[in-house]
Amino acid sequence: MISEDPDPGSGPASETPVDDRLPHLRAAIDGENMARQFSELFARDYPYRGLAVEDCRVARVYHKPGKSARITYRVAGSDAIGARFVRWFWAELAADPEKIHSALKKAPDTWPGCGPWKPVTHLPSIDAVVHAFPHDPSLEHLGALCEPGVIESAVAARLPALGGATATRCNALRVEPVKYVPGQRCVMRYDVELGDAAGTALPLHFFGKTYKTSRSRYVFEALVHVTKHLGDDDSDLVVPTPIAHLDEHHTLWQQGWDGEALSAMAARLGWENVLATDVMSRIGRALARLHAVPLADSLMQGPAADECLDNAAGDAADIVGFEPGRRAVLGSILERLRASTLDVEAVTPCLIHGTFKIAQVLCRKEKLALVDFDSVAVGDPHYDLAEFIASVVYLKISDDVPTGMLADAADRFLEAYCAAVEHPCDPRRIAWYVVPFLLGKIHSSMKKREGTAIRNLPYALDVIEAWLDAAHSATQGETDPRADFVQAHERSA
Repeated sequence: MISEDPDPGSGPASETPVDDRLPHLRAAIDGENMARQFSELFARDYPYRGLAVEDCRVARVYHKPGKSARITYRVAGSDAIGARFVRWFWAELAADPEKIHSALKKAPDTWPGCGPWKPVTHLPSIDAVVHAFPHDPSLEHLGALCEPGVIESAVAARLPALGGATATRCNALRVEPVKYVPGQRCVMRYDVELGDAAGTALPLHFFGKTYKTSRSRYVFEALVHVTKHLGDDDSDLVVPTPIAHLDEHHTLWQQGWDGEALSAMAARLGWENVLATDVMSRIGRALARLHAVPLADSLMQGPAADECLDNAAGDAADIVGFEPGRRAVLGSILERLRASTLDVEAVTPCLIHGTFKIAQVLCRKEKLALVDFDSVAVGDPHYDLAEFIASVVYLKISDDVPTGMLADAADRFLEAYCAAVEHPCDPRRIAWYVVPFLLGKIHSSMKKREGTAIRNLPYALDVIEAWLDAAHSATQGETDPRADFVQAHERSA
């Protein structure tokens, strides 16, 4: 499995945004209002279909203050004969009316994969351009990957890799979008029934990830290298096997792995029950195993400290766009971060995941799977450690998970990792990297209008200050960073 998100219909818990240059933004992120708006839109554009909207959920909000907003919707309903539909749409709002006019002027009449849906239309009530999935000018290959004929031909050409060497035909195909970020990437699940000469049905499923660029080829080759050295599904850490790459579509196919996202498990069972298990220790050991994978010449260099500083500065500037009153404190944070620069020669690089966080971990009984290798590279192992810790720390900010529980969880993660590797873990490096990751998470919450995190912004900034204290005070070369983590939590609580 490539990726799994919680139900896209759950949507962000949005704070009511104020943006004078986007006056319709409030209405556009109101699910009940948009259900009415889509009903009116369907009556106008598809009067012959008798479409009735039963539910409209805001799946994703991406807001740039004073400039634009992009909102993804999951719309469910039925037609005149009772046939149900579930369709994703995404709307663009822009402060510059010329952008709306230009998008509508360029709108195609048809698009692969859209079927009876208009690829692009206008919703006057919120003055937005509405795109029907899979229409996406930045993911020009996505539509073809929703067309049964294209997929059937691609499957037929790759039967050995898909485990269907005896198959002679494709009997049935089901395509389901799993995760979609307009303009960036899309993950889809394919359930295929093959048939052989004897009439035996051979079911299989796999996941496809479509990228904006040909970077998909790099990720595919890196996954081939990683899975070759990690072994098979009997291991403690599973990375679903890459099975094909569609060069012409910027798409990789990856083995289906039926697990549950760790965040989805926590939503179902409660973080207090999930964190009480040994899952954090298992994740620590899994990361140690990944870091032990030999390097390959084809791997790119991962982000250096100066790139992290640049990212932190950009995130801080964008946060100020949402919260102008925070300019002074964010400026102080950046100054302190620059004053605690890292010695780039102090560590031996290894293969890093590049975005190692809670969202990338899937669980199935006693096994863990790691997904989303888009940023796999050669880099500092502390980078992965810090990003995972930041994702744990942020649960207090995003989900109000108790601080002590998170400190214990991170303690078990680091203890297991440090026990499984030969290289030392430097607390100063971990603390330094945590700061840019937390700034990035705050910025992401702002863009997505995540209500709990926005309300907890003052606490989030206190947490960052505490981690900066740890980055300044920790002794270079010290091998046990756990005490600094707990101290950072206690000082910000």
